[in-house]
Amino acid sequence: MSTRAMRALLPLLLLACAGQPRGPAPRERNVITAEELMATHVTSLYQAIQQIRPTFLHDRGYMSVYDARAQVPMVYVDNILMGDVDFLQSINTTEVAEVRKLSAEEATTRWGTGHVGGAIVVTTHSARAREQ
Repeated sequence: MSTRAMRALLPLLLLACAGQPRGPAPRERNVITAEELMATHVTSLYQAIQQIRPTFLHDRGYMSVYDARAQVPMVYVDNILMGDVDFLQSINTTEVAEVRKLSAEEATTRWGTGHVGGAIVVTTHSARAREQ
């Protein structure tokens, strides 16, 4: 290959290399993986979330003094409504493939009204296996 051809190709090669991601993929701030859960060395999903992403469990303040729990996230396990964040204490981290926090808007779009605090969606390993 001539020097002239190599000079013409060099910028293209540099551009191609510059676009390649390096290192691990950035994690989503609204998702907790099974690997992250296992690294906490706790068994309760509630405790694990408290360590990894405590903002999942807390609301942004109360809308009304009469309904203090109005903005607490609702918990869905394999797309079944289980209650509020207190239910997370009964879930063992070894059963969980992924935890995802949905905003109030996302949860309302998916399941309808009653999700002022958003939702915490838990996907178990058994549900993930059924999907595949």
